[in-house]
Amino acid sequence: MAYQEIAHGQTHWDSPLNAMLKELYDTSKALSDKTSLAYERIEEKDGLVLTGGWQKNECYIDVLPLLNGSTLKICHLSISHSQLAPTNNATLLIVPSKANVNVAQFVGGSGQPGFYGIDANHIGYYYHPSDNQNHDVKVDTTFMYF
Repeated sequence: MAYQEIAHGQTHWDSPLNAMLKELYDTSKALSDKTSLAYERIEEKDGLVLTGGWQKNECYIDVLPLLNGSTLKICHLSISHSQLAPTNNATLLIVPSKANVNVAQFVGGSGQPGFYGIDANHIGYYYHPSDNQNHDVKVDTTFMYF
């Protein structure tokens, strides 16, 4: 694709722009046909196990292969726990090998559970409410990892 400058006040300025966008679209379509980047959703039926008294509304991990060869994992949690006790480390999810965890630190907020990778097959959580008491907790979050 050749760069074409569009001058101020030029008539039919949209023609070269549309031609460049069409070329980009055709190239990306041809590339996607060859690579077929299809994601896979990992759920309970696939070996995703919520532990420690957590209840699920919705819980899954999308596994998306990227063009550079790495795999992006997107974990969505809509879960709750009645009377969650403060903890430094407890197992939240057991994940199958397709959704393996390669990073140590995930996300967390003040007074809400934080999530981290324990090892390749376990996602853990920590919970430190300001009053250090048990609470009913509801979590709606999505985080990504490689």
